[in-house]
Amino acid sequence: MRGDAMAINQDSDLIFIFGRQRSGTTVFRELLAQNGALNCDEILHGDLSRPFRFYQFVAEAAARDPALIHPQHHAALFRRYIEALRAEHGGKLAMDVKYFALNLIPGGLGGGPFLIDYAAAQRAHVVLILRRNKLRMIVSERLAQATGRWSADRPERLLAKKPKVELAPERIVAEIEALQRMDRVVLEMLGKTPWAEVLYYDEMFAANGDFSKQVQGVARKVLGRGGDFRRPRNLKMNPEALSDLIAAPEEIAAALRDTAHGWMLEGGG
Repeated sequence: MRGDAMAINQDSDLIFIFGRQRSGTTVFRELLAQNGALNCDEILHGDLSRPFRFYQFVAEAAARDPALIHPQHHAALFRRYIEALRAEHGGKLAMDVKYFALNLIPGGLGGGPFLIDYAAAQRAHVVLILRRNKLRMIVSERLAQATGRWSADRPERLLAKKPKVELAPERIVAEIEALQRMDRVVLEMLGKTPWAEVLYYDEMFAANGDFSKQVQGVARKVLGRGGDFRRPRNLKMNPEALSDLIAAPEEIAAALRDTAHGWMLEGGG
């Protein structure tokens, strides 16, 4: 997505990181937090045990005024939430927004996602993180769901033993293409923020494990200053070959043969 230096507010304190689960939003958000941004986490996640999440703010507001529980008030509450974060913490706000949450707050123009309209109106920093290898994304998500381990910041947090992921050969092409359609829809939505930066998880890391020059450049740009942008805090959860993680890799290989997705079984990312 081509940048538009006249449209974005380079000094904006708002950094929206959009992506699907297992796309790399967490590792990028952690990078920004390592360099001074407030880690607001997945701001629309339903687990209210983490600080800085929007629905925790909604719950506290609704405790004072129960009428605010209704979604018609949530766009206004979101604006108040941002102001509360600014007042309490200052600095850059790194906010992770997963695809599934884009439509949770009503009020966007023409029925579109409110958050994208808000980011556009605020001329905020926007980073979209995609993952080309959708088969790896699917396997990574299934493993996380099966084990409850979504990330690891030190070697002892990595899984020593992993279950084999069961995939349905007759459905795998449709699953991959559904994920690709999601990316296209979000890319189209982000036409409202033509300055958005697009990163691909498959290309975010150099051979030595450091962040790529592109990732470091985007981090430096959205934070508006220098820092140490080289080393990821999070470790790769599933670096193994997919054939070692899938229960029947030969069946998946046969299902993907003669499709545009055949490379994914052997590809990285």
